[in-house]
Amino acid sequence: MDPYKARCALSRLLLMNGPRLGILGRRQPEIHGTDTLADIEGRVAEEVTETRLEIEAFQHDGEAEMLRAIQADHDTACAIINPAALTTAGWGLGAVGHRLPARALPEKAAGR
Repeated sequence: MDPYKARCALSRLLLMNGPRLGILGRRQPEIHGTDTLADIEGRVAEEVTETRLEIEAFQHDGEAEMLRAIQADHDTACAIINPAALTTAGWGLGAVGHRLPARALPEKAAGR
């Protein structure tokens, strides 16, 4: 086991994607581009390599599934949430979102 992970229970980054993001690259590529969700997940993994965080990426089309995932993984180091359509219709994610601790990203991941 990685010695860093042995010292730190908070060794995972949740990468959560909301409704319809599972069809990125196929749905209206002239608007949304041709990158797939797997492409984006790969770039995020590259960006956080130096942090030694284990990425747990998933996509759900429903708000309930996303809320369950947040609650099940409450001991993660951080989360990146792209709620997609839930930004206009998801009340539960808005309520839980303000409870997630804000942490600064490493300079590389923040694009500096």
